Amino acid sequence: MNIWVNLLKKEIRLGVPAFIMPVAGFLIICAIAGFIGQRNGFMWEALIGVVVLAIGLQAFYLAYYMFFSLQAEHKKLHLWLHNPLPAYGLLSAKLAASIISMVITTVIVAAVGLIAITQSELWGELSSYITFAQIAELGFYGGFTLYLFALSAVVWVMFFWMIFLLLSRVFHSFLSFVLTAISFIALFSFIGWFGNTSVHAALTEWGEIELGQMLQSIDFQTSLETGTDVTTQMGSLSFYTGTLLFETILALALFFIACWMLDRKVEV
Repeated sequence: MNIWVNLLKKEIRLGVPAFIMPVAGFLIICAIAGFIGQRNGFMWEALIGVVVLAIGLQAFYLAYYMFFSLQAEHKKLHLWLHNPLPAYGLLSAKLAASIISMVITTVIVAAVGLIAITQSELWGELSSYITFAQIAELGFYGGFTLYLFALSAVVWVMFFWMIFLLLSRVFHSFLSFVLTAISFIALFSFIGWFGNTSVHAALTEWGEIELGQMLQSIDFQTSLETGTDVTTQMGSLSFYTGTLLFETILALALFFIACWMLDRKVEV
């Protein structure tokens, strides 16, 4: 356990640049948007727009962080593979480091968003449509979905990176990259086809869970004559237990296949 903890600390140090770059970029864009917004009388609304964009990009944060970390290891692959831990220990340490980094960035983005929303002049009008409880509920389920998507994306990065390493043992790096890209397109084309079949529906569309009435969207319409109008849309959200289970099993399968390739095929 101590070996894994020490490896986790090393992965966190290795990922510092991957953590700092998006945070610095987010803060710089916030400063620019805030400056422009302040000059035109909508500083907080501009920050809200930046936060919404950042939340969308957060879905790919784990994949970005993992790619950065694996690319850094590629330059000294023999040293990384000489660690006494098995492949699942090596990859899980990277995954844990990426999750810790994403949690911190999520807190930063959420804090800026919360400040911007509550300080905006629209908050007085918006608060008559929605409550903090609804915002908290939306944030919880939205965050849950965001992290599930991010975890799904990161295991695909690990899986295709191992394919790239396997191909690199036989072909030139550029050709290995091309073949990996072809396998990526082929596999996701198959997944897209399979997602529209009755078999996929039977595997995933069961155990529907209703979440009740929740905030689905907020629309802002700004006019120089009428000011800003806020409209909200409420709706009943639901998800399938089958879909959650299917995606979880697929993610675990991809993770352990990546570990197997690293242990049996790459590390030789």
